[in-house]
Amino acid sequence: MALAPIGTYFSTNWYLFDGNPTYSAIAAVVVANIVLVTYVTIAFREDQRDQLKKSEGGGGVSEKGRIPGSGKKTD
Repeated sequence: MALAPIGTYFSTNWYLFDGNPTYSAIAAVVVANIVLVTYVTIAFREDQRDQLKKSEGGGGVSEKGRIPGSGKKTD
């Protein structure tokens, strides 16, 4: 994740923009924002998936007050 903006800066500076650091920096900022949005999107999807599992009874305490699989009462 951290290498994408840095790699974009140097590769565009050397090959695409012929040594113009301003355009290379803009390209690196765009890539950094893409990486950030991707990270946040994945985090939200993971959180929603975890909440869905909890609401379907995938974890925690069952309705009878027992921990699933242990036979122990939680009260």
